Amino acid sequence: MKQFYNFEGITEAFNDLQIYGIIAKENYKCCQTCAYNEISKYPFLGYCFYHQQDTDLAEKTGELMITFGGLPQEDPFDDIQIGKTIIKVLRQHNLNVSWSEDVTQRILVTLPLPDLFKE
Repeated sequence: MKQFYNFEGITEAFNDLQIYGIIAKENYKCCQTCAYNEISKYPFLGYCFYHQQDTDLAEKTGELMITFGGLPQEDPFDDIQIGKTIIKVLRQHNLNVSWSEDVTQRILVTLPLPDLFKE
């Protein structure tokens, strides 16, 4: 299926998250389990990603789910703070974001339509 939703803001935000020590991966691996197993090998304070199944669903619905958390370390970065930082950066890129501030819940981004489809 052709992608009608605009992922550009996500890409820009994910690039900016590296400033905060958060590794951010797009369309990363086939599923949540595979993505988590791979990303946990990186030496960063935190991580966020969406996988291929998330991408497929977002292309149909415009809703993208982002997984996030802290990586195990001596002094782990607080998962809530990681979530709040991700939200802040996504909003700086004018993305519509919602999250309950519950670390067991994923972050929801409602992707914008490209200008071509706006009235």
